Amino acid sequence: MNTIKVVNLRCGGGEAKIIAELFGAGMKNVRVELQSGEISFEGDVNKAKAILATLGYVEVDTSKAKELSSKKIISSCKYN
Repeated sequence: MNTIKVVNLRCGGGEAKIIAELFGAGMKNVRVELQSGEISFEGDVNKAKAILATLGYVEVDTSKAKELSSKKIISSCKYN
Protein backbone atom coordinates (compact mmCIF):
# COMPACT_ATOMS: atom_id res chain seq x y z
CA MET A 1 0.00 0.00 0.00
CA ASN A 2 1.34 3.43 -0.98
CA THR A 3 0.43 6.67 0.79
CA ILE A 4 0.71 10.24 -0.47
CA LYS A 5 -0.09 13.21 1.75
CA VAL A 6 -1.47 16.22 -0.14
CA VAL A 7 -2.49 19.80 0.49
CA ASN A 8 -5.73 21.47 -0.62
CA LEU A 9 -8.05 18.56 0.24
CA ARG A 10 -11.11 20.00 1.95
CA CYS A 11 -14.34 18.13 1.28
CA GLY A 12 -16.12 15.01 0.15
CA GLY A 13 -16.36 16.29 -3.42
CA GLY A 14 -12.58 16.28 -3.70
CA GLU A 15 -12.45 12.91 -2.02
CA ALA A 16 -14.91 11.44 -4.53
CA LYS A 17 -13.03 12.95 -7.49
CA ILE A 18 -9.69 11.56 -6.28
CA ILE A 19 -11.14 8.08 -5.76
CA ALA A 20 -12.79 8.09 -9.20
CA GLU A 21 -9.69 9.32 -11.03
CA LEU A 22 -7.22 7.00 -9.32
CA PHE A 23 -9.54 4.01 -9.64
CA GLY A 24 -10.12 4.86 -13.30
CA ALA A 25 -6.34 4.90 -13.82
CA GLY A 26 -6.05 1.35 -12.50
CA MET A 27 -5.23 2.02 -8.84
CA LYS A 28 -6.72 -0.42 -6.34
CA ASN A 29 -7.94 -0.05 -2.74
CA VAL A 30 -8.02 3.76 -2.95
CA ARG A 31 -8.70 5.42 0.40
CA VAL A 32 -8.81 9.14 1.18
CA GLU A 33 -8.56 10.62 4.68
CA LEU A 34 -9.92 14.17 4.62
CA GLN A 35 -8.58 15.15 8.04
CA SER A 36 -4.98 14.21 7.34
CA GLY A 37 -4.91 14.69 3.57
CA GLU A 38 -3.55 11.16 3.16
CA ILE A 39 -4.39 9.13 0.09
CA SER A 40 -3.60 5.41 0.21
CA PHE A 41 -3.72 3.05 -2.75
CA GLU A 42 -2.11 0.14 -4.52
CA GLY A 43 -0.51 1.09 -7.82
CA ASP A 44 2.08 3.30 -9.51
CA VAL A 45 3.11 6.15 -7.17
CA ASN A 46 4.42 8.46 -9.90
CA LYS A 47 1.27 8.02 -11.97
CA ALA A 48 -0.86 8.78 -8.91
CA LYS A 49 1.17 11.92 -8.10
CA ALA A 50 0.72 13.16 -11.67
CA ILE A 51 -3.04 12.56 -11.55
CA LEU A 52 -3.37 14.26 -8.17
CA ALA A 53 -1.37 17.27 -9.38
CA THR A 54 -3.66 17.72 -12.39
CA LEU A 55 -6.61 17.69 -9.98
CA GLY A 56 -4.96 20.40 -7.85
CA TYR A 57 -3.79 18.17 -5.00
CA VAL A 58 -0.02 18.43 -4.64
CA GLU A 59 2.18 16.49 -2.29
CA VAL A 60 3.16 18.21 0.96
CA ASP A 61 6.74 19.44 1.32
CA THR A 62 7.01 20.46 -2.32
CA SER A 63 7.58 23.97 -3.65
CA LYS A 64 4.07 23.98 -5.15
CA ALA A 65 2.55 23.01 -1.78
CA LYS A 66 4.43 25.85 -0.08
CA GLU A 67 3.21 28.24 -2.76
CA LEU A 68 -0.40 27.14 -2.26
CA SER A 69 -0.18 27.44 1.52
CA SER A 70 1.07 31.03 1.23
CA LYS A 71 -1.97 32.06 -0.83
CA LYS A 72 -5.56 32.51 0.23
CA ILE A 73 -7.43 29.59 -1.28
CA ILE A 74 -11.13 29.86 -2.01
CA SER A 75 -12.80 26.53 -1.49
CA SER A 76 -15.75 25.33 -3.53
CA CYS A 77 -16.93 23.27 -0.57
CA LYS A 78 -20.00 24.48 1.28
CA TYR A 79 -20.25 24.05 5.01
CA ASN A 80 -23.44 24.03 7.02
